[in-house]
Amino acid sequence: MPIPGHRPEPQALEIIRATTQLHRPTLMHTLAEVPVWHDEHVVLVGDAAHPVGAGQGASMAIEDAVVLARALAETDSTGEGLAEYDRLRRP
Repeated sequence: MPIPGHRPEPQALEIIRATTQLHRPTLMHTLAEVPVWHDEHVVLVGDAAHPVGAGQGASMAIEDAVVLARALAETDSTGEGLAEYDRLRRP
């Protein structure tokens, strides 16, 4: 259907005609529930812990690292710090 005043760009039309597959949206904001976010030596941060949109993983990882560092600094043991991090960051 023509649009008044619109002149299609020939190269764009060629690209559209040459398209053989369509992009299907994917659910990027879902993540299987992880029952445990930490043990004695490992803590999930960023993409591993949060269902984030494209480009947000690094930001979430930095935010997680700050919250984790504060939780570890402000509690009496590593276990308490990890539990506090989990409480603050888990949805």
